[in-house]
Amino acid sequence: MIPVKVEIMTSNCFWMSWGVNMLVLSRRVDESLLIDKDIKITVLDIKGGQVRLGITAPQSIKVHREEVFDRIQRDSSDQED
Repeated sequence: MIPVKVEIMTSNCFWMSWGVNMLVLSRRVDESLLIDKDIKITVLDIKGGQVRLGITAPQSIKVHREEVFDRIQRDSSDQED
């Protein structure tokens, strides 16, 4: 597994969304959450309205910021046309 650092803008918690439901968790610096057995998300730092997250996941799991993922999807869709 390779650690991946991701920065997101939010309050002192972070949000994960599955369909129409949303799991909302509060975490402090150095606290983590696990998704299944292979994905670990750790709060690295909180400054003002910005939270730094560290994500450890298998290389087979692609991790992107939402705006990057949207651009990849849009570019992929454009190539199909």
